[in-house]
This record gives sequence, C-alpha cells and structure tokens, in this order.
Amino acid sequence: MEHTITVQSKVLIQPSLGRRIFIKALWVAVFFVVACAVLGFFLEDFNFRILMKGVLPGVILSRFLSLEGSRPHFRNTLVDLTFGPDTLTIHYQYQGKRKIEDVLVPYRLLDAVEYNEQAQFYQLRFIAPVPGAVGGNFHLLYVDDASSPAFISALTKATGLAITYANAN
Repeated sequence: MEHTITVQSKVLIQPSLGRRIFIKALWVAVFFVVACAVLGFFLEDFNFRILMKGVLPGVILSRFLSLEGSRPHFRNTLVDLTFGPDTLTIHYQYQGKRKIEDVLVPYRLLDAVEYNEQAQFYQLRFIAPVPGAVGGNFHLLYVDDASSPAFISALTKATGLAITYANAN
C-alpha cells in the first residue's frame, strides 16, 4: 500500500550552462578592459581618467554575479514522498525553467539515513548509484522541522532503518 506525505523542503538550483559560459566570457572581457586601463595609466603619464575606465566593467561584473540566477542557491519547494511497497519516490514540485528529476530509491539499496542537525537535512546513503540522486550514492533531502515526525515515522516503518543523528560542531 502506497503512502504519500508532502513536506516543505528546499532544492539546490544551479545556474544554467548558458549563464555559466556567459559569466566566464564576462570575466575574460573585464580582465582585458582592466588590463588595458592599467597599461594605459602607465603609458599616458599616470592619467587617472584612463584608470577609471576599468572601474565600470568591474562594477557591472560584480552586479551580475550578485544576481540569484548567477550563483547556486536554494529555493523552497514542496516535496511529495511516496512510500511504496519497495520504493521511495521523491518528487519535487518546483516548476522552474528546468524540471527536477524524480528520485526513485529502492529500499534494498538504502544503506543508511543520517540527519545533520546543524544543516537540517537528511542524507540518504545508497549501496549503489540511484538515478536522479544528487551524488549518485547519496541524496540530501531537506525536511522542514514541522514535517520531520511524519517523515521519520514513515521512513523507519517502510525501511526498518534507524536514523542516526550527526551533530557537526
């Protein structure tokens, strides 16, 4: 019998490939403009107006890098956890530009479940790689404190594994 619970979670969003390429190209362009400004400063008898031409590209780069889409960041989302007869399905409801793949965890591959108190996430470790998991052999699942008791109860009932608590000081 399948049992589904919905929990508040967060998911790591990486910048798109196009944005990462654009950032690298922007770094090269800014480096070139700043190098030319510094070189021009020394060749034009220490003219500070030439040196100031290298400031604007640096400001543009720093402003672009501070945008949320230009760096990895977490986004709050709801997660549907479906406890099937032999598989845990983790479905992220986040509907952004890129759909997040469901994680299907066969209970027989689940090696350990650890909870990190400091970062407040559950680390599901697997014996073998699981498609859709963050690192292949593990998946970090952030569960809201209010949802934790229901999640812990359902997970221990379905898998028979005890959750180990890690306190990273």
